[in-house]
Amino acid sequence: MNADHTAPWLPEQGHAEQLMILLHGVGSEGRAMSPLARVLRHAFPQAALWTPDGFDAFDMGPAGRQWFSVRGVDEANRVERVTAVLPRLADAVRAVQVRTGVGPAATALVGFSQGSILSLELAQLH
Repeated sequence: MNADHTAPWLPEQGHAEQLMILLHGVGSEGRAMSPLARVLRHAFPQAALWTPDGFDAFDMGPAGRQWFSVRGVDEANRVERVTAVLPRLADAVRAVQVRTGVGPAATALVGFSQGSILSLELAQLH
């Protein structure tokens, strides 16, 4: 498996038939999704897997990444924060789809915490 979690892990043989994108939770990083990626890779050997880091440094801790800030988040502003990051995530997903040669119909988004929020919202849009 590719040690660089920011690049997609490609099948050992042949071309990718599926793409699974695993999005971590707030304060974590892409490599935290590696154990799940290994299980999925075993179950789906022709899948490409990608475990990217959140776009921004975690602003409430000494380390980690976030997809959107949770500082001062409430039910009123959470939607705005999620909506603001979706175009950037959609662009990143499209770039990995092009890189792996896998289209939207064969792409799965999987997430934990913030990653699950973004996975669900992006799936609804596209």
